[in-house]
Amino acid sequence: MSAHYGRERVDRPSRGILLMILGATLLTLNDAAMKWVVADHPVGEAVFVRGLFVLAPIALLVRRSGGWGAVAPRNLTGQMASAALLTGALFTFIFSLTLLPIAVATIVVYTNPLFVTALA
Repeated sequence: MSAHYGRERVDRPSRGILLMILGATLLTLNDAAMKWVVADHPVGEAVFVRGLFVLAPIALLVRRSGGWGAVAPRNLTGQMASAALLTGALFTFIFSLTLLPIAVATIVVYTNPLFVTALA
């Protein structure tokens, strides 16, 4: 029994498959929307507005997890370094959308774990 939600875990592979398909679809749609936006706006502005839209779902997830105390980082320096690297990767990827076709950018994103594994 999970102490966090107070109910037993139930395996539902079909639900997991559908959620994975939904997630991949939403990521691809987000990439396509960002490609469309950065055609007319600077990358920094597009990332900032994208971040504003993400704040509401994040706030709901934090609330569901038990509030800010439950998600507070234990290692603030490591968390800030991770945030800086991820922000750099986000800017680099969105900038690449101005230069690459969406199909190539999507392939790069989905094959990234293979490259990380091969180079580890």
